[in-house]
Parts: sequence; structure tokens; C-alpha cells
Amino acid sequence: MKEPSKSKNKDCIFIACLIIMGLVFFFGIGQKGYIIERDSDIFIRADRFVMGYGYVIYPLFIQLIRTMIGPEYYLDAVFIIQGLISLVASLLLTLQLKKRYRLNYSVSVLLFLCSLGPYTYTLPEYVSSHCIMTESLAFPLFYIWIILAIFIYTDKKNSLFVLLILQTIILILSRPQLLFLLIVVILLAIERIVDCLVRNNPNKFRVISIVIVITVFLAIFSFPQIVRYSILPQLTDAVTGRVFCIANHEDAELFEGADKDLVKKLLTEIDTMGTSEEYFRDDIHRWEDIAHAINENTKYIGDAVGQYMIDDPRSSYEIKSELAYRLLVKHWDKYIYLTLPLLIQSLVVSVFYHPESAYVLGYIISVLIYVFGCCLAFVSVKKKACKIEYIIPFIISMLVLLTNAVVTNVVFMGLQRYVVYSFGCYYFSMIIMLVGVIRRDE
Repeated sequence: MKEPSKSKNKDCIFIACLIIMGLVFFFGIGQKGYIIERDSDIFIRADRFVMGYGYVIYPLFIQLIRTMIGPEYYLDAVFIIQGLISLVASLLLTLQLKKRYRLNYSVSVLLFLCSLGPYTYTLPEYVSSHCIMTESLAFPLFYIWIILAIFIYTDKKNSLFVLLILQTIILILSRPQLLFLLIVVILLAIERIVDCLVRNNPNKFRVISIVIVITVFLAIFSFPQIVRYSILPQLTDAVTGRVFCIANHEDAELFEGADKDLVKKLLTEIDTMGTSEEYFRDDIHRWEDIAHAINENTKYIGDAVGQYMIDDPRSSYEIKSELAYRLLVKHWDKYIYLTLPLLIQSLVVSVFYHPESAYVLGYIISVLIYVFGCCLAFVSVKKKACKIEYIIPFIISMLVLLTNAVVTNVVFMGLQRYVVYSFGCYYFSMIIMLVGVIRRDE
């Protein structure tokens, strides 16, 4: 009778230690209090502009706290609640994985520390959960998504797909960039169908088929407005800014009338600003020049279209879409080539850092991290060094990481705060694989 009691006491002490570690991390490191970023104001105002762009949940979250706390201290409450939600999500993730994989306390502590990874990209200045930004909610919500995705496979619970879909919708309404998760969900669902067909299990096939139908239904009827009013305008701006980096003065001949004159003006000014491809460095810092040029071009083109095309019956969005489409069709190969440095940089910051003082070293360490993880997975699968359930977290983490990096960089720019979601997942999934390898003979 004493053994269960001792085990329960140890669990309580373990959880208490994690909570203390989490409180120190989320509230005791770096700058204290809430942090106002450049885009914070649009979420605080919660006007129709930002809501119309698909950022629904976070502005409502802020307004709810403001209503409950009052206008004087509500931002302090927002930062505290965000920190507590993040702590609970990391705690829940750790405890669920500890239970599922029968992990000891030491390994579980490592998993908890890994789960803090996405919040560290703003250090040493502050922990990212302090920011009045969508990521402060999206990071912990993403961990709930990861738990569901892993348990669908490890516990063979295809019914969890319904909850996974709902969580995907919540994440997308929190941050429309996370629409890429719908791609991951559909890929996971297709894999489940194929698995059921191969195993000739008609009952599971029917269940997962129904889930996929629900997924498609929700995708068709729930997301068009988000895509139309949020993703497409941002996509158009990003693509327009990037494609003008590789356009040349001869491309004005692709257009007629006012559009032709506008393109000439744009190309002349872009050449003056030095934000075209010929001015980019050819070294490891090239992605910085590309990112800077895209931002500058996007801002300038938006202002120029409004200034020079004021009498045009088309909207600014329609004008930029037409310009971007014709230039992209002609220069699609250069567009892809320009995307590669951004993609490589995103893959680096998805698992590590590259501080200015150790830029090249950051790239080298990132490569070694990927090589180690992929080699471990390869050996685990091909040599059957561990059971498949121990490899599943790594597969899902890599699928999310690669899909996010590729999609984000093709249509936007994969800055670290956009691709850091899988930062912690990559590491704790490797730890779980190592545990599986150690237990291979058990």
C-alpha cells in the first residue's frame, strides 16, 4: 500500500518542479511585463481590418480580458495569462508523453525544457510569451495540436481526427499563416486511409473516410473567406514585392497603357532604392538582402499603386495581382531561385539560431542537428532499431517543419517567428527516438 503512495508523492514533486521551472522561465527571464511589438496595436484595437484578415481569436482574447479586468491593467493581465497558458500547454505535453512512453523523471524534464524552445527566439531580451502578438497564443495551441496528432498514431485513435480538425481551425483563426496545417492534416488522413486499405480493415476505413469528408467539408465551407480576405492579399503583396526584385526594365513591354507606365515607374524607383536582385550579396547573408528588399518593395508598390492608379476602376489588390501574375509567369525560375536562400535560412532557425557573432557556426550546427536526427530516424526505420511508435513524433515534427518552411517561403518569408513552431518538437521527438533505441530489446 505504501508504494503507490510513494509514486504519487514523487509525481506531485515532479509536477511541482516543472511548474516552478516554468514560472521562472515565463516570468523571471529577460524583460518583465508585456512587450508591445510593431503589429501589436492592430490586435489591441481589434478593428474590422485585422478581424477581416482572419486574425479572429487573438483580438477577441484581448478584448475579453479588457472587459473583465478594465482598461488600465488589462495588458498586464494578458501577458500573465499568456504565460500561464503556455506553461500549462508545455506541462500537458510533457505529462502526456511521459505517460505514453513510460519515461522517467530525468527524460521528462528534458522534454519539458525542449517544449520551451519556441519561446526562446526573442531571448535574451525577453520570452516571446510576453509579446502582445498572435504567437503568444498560437505556440501553446500548437502543442495541443501536436499531442492530438501523435496520439492518433500511437494509440490508433482515428476518432481523434475530429478534435485535430477542430484544433486546426482554432489555430488558423488565431494565425492564418497556420493554414499550412490543413495540408498536414489531409496528408495524415490520406496515410490513415492507405493504412486501412493495406490492412484490409473496412471498419477503420469507413471511420477515417468520414473524418476526411468532414475535413474537406470544413475546408470548403469554413476557409474561403479567410483565404480570400487574409491569405490572398498577403500572398499578393509578398509575391509582388519579391517578383519585382527579379524584374527588369524590358518587362514593361508585357503591359499596356497605364499598367505599362506604372511598371516603368516602379522598376526605376526600385533600381534607385537598390532593392533588386543585382544588389544582393552572394554569401550566407543573401537572405537578409532578399527579405529587406521584399519588405521595401511591398511598401513602395502599395503606396505607388494608390498614388498613380487613383482613377483606375480596379482595386489596389486587383492591380497588384495582375502585375505579379504576368511577371511571375515570365520569371518563375528566378522566383524559385530567389526563394532558396530564404528556405535554407528558415530550416536553420527552425531548429537552432544564427547570432551575428557566430553566423556560420549556427548554420553548421543546424546541419549537424538535422543529420543526427535524420540518421537516427533512418536507422530506427530501416534497421528496426526501435518500435515505430517511438519514431512517430519525429515523423510528424519533420512533416510540420518542412511543410511550414516550404509553404511559408514560397508565398511569404520564413522569418524565425513564422517557422519556430516545431523548434521544441524536433528535439523532444529525437529524445523519444533515443529512448526507443535503448529499449529495443525490451
